[in-house]
Amino acid sequence: MSDRTLLIDLIKRLNISEGEAVLCKGEEYYRVLLNKTLLRNLNNTAKAILCLELAATNLGVKFDRCVGIKLSGFRKQVYQNHLHTIEKILDLDKPVTIKEICSQHNCRNVESLAGEILEKFRIANNIPDDVVQSHYVTAAVYEACILKKIKVQKSHFITASRLKSSKWKELESQFNELVKKEFLSNEEHEENKGFDKLFEDCKSDGMENMKMKKIYNWKIMRCGSKEC
Repeated sequence: MSDRTLLIDLIKRLNISEGEAVLCKGEEYYRVLLNKTLLRNLNNTAKAILCLELAATNLGVKFDRCVGIKLSGFRKQVYQNHLHTIEKILDLDKPVTIKEICSQHNCRNVESLAGEILEKFRIANNIPDDVVQSHYVTAAVYEACILKKIKVQKSHFITASRLKSSKWKELESQFNELVKKEFLSNEEHEENKGFDKLFEDCKSDGMENMKMKKIYNWKIMRCGSKEC
């Protein structure tokens, strides 16, 4: 099977839209990667899948990583490690922008708000404008989605941030506090506090699952996300 045929077959199996554009960019990455002496422990199929994800990300095209991981035969963490290694080899590990994150997660309407959140976070934490890192950008877009009640999957943002879950949790908490202080009205802030207390009271009182579920569903309706 030729390299191009392999890539075309994988694009079909991954159900990638805008396949021609992704194929062109993916083929470019794949050729460069094959000429590198590193990553000899990766087979060509795995390299092709990883190149296609990078190509799709670069073009703002949706990529199903779950399918990619399955086809590669790797565990999730191993897959991500190889992906980041290839990014560095191809010199693609430049800082991500708010526009790119919004494009990847189909939430372009929060771009302006995410920029405001990031700027306030940068100023509050004395972060120089020229060293704002990708995980800050990702967290700002995530918080903007929550504020706008847009349903998103937190796991996708954690992956994009390249942080471990524990580190993401710490960062998310910092951004949460900033958003509550700078962007929520007093009424909304009190409503959030009231819900959090109610939810904790239910857990401590050992309420049955059905009541907990009703309250949890109310949270989803209010926040627009399961993960806010």
